[in-house]
Amino acid sequence: GFVKDSQYLALHTVATLCETEWKDLSSLNLPRCCCAAAVDSRGRTYVVGGGENMFSNAEAWSSVEMCNDVMNGAGTGAWCMAPNMMDRRCALGAAYSFDTDELFATGGYAGGGRYLNTAERLPLSGDSCDRWEMLPPMSCKR
Repeated sequence: GFVKDSQYLALHTVATLCETEWKDLSSLNLPRCCCAAAVDSRGRTYVVGGGENMFSNAEAWSSVEMCNDVMNGAGTGAWCMAPNMMDRRCALGAAYSFDTDELFATGGYAGGGRYLNTAERLPLSGDSCDRWEMLPPMSCKR
């Protein structure tokens, strides 16, 4: 739910793919407002970016968290830190490619009045799975 004053919003629940009820999860390491999420082919859930709040000039984050057992409904798995993105991003888009096994982060707000036309990807297998790579810029800021 929502919190008062200057506290942050934190992700606490997620729906499994095979059920219609919500399951409680462990809290993220860093509460996030306006973050994005994606699930890979192994069932790992990634929560990407976000910021301290939704207000103008709020700080945006480049951090990423991952949880292994969200989709099995156990809800006991801890969130661990994954590699940071290259850009800070709040109110961004995130997606996973089943074809290439890559996580993508696009656009968003970087803080300080800066909106992004950049995109980056994180290979989730292979030699470069520990760092994000910048992609060509998009045609406009999103």
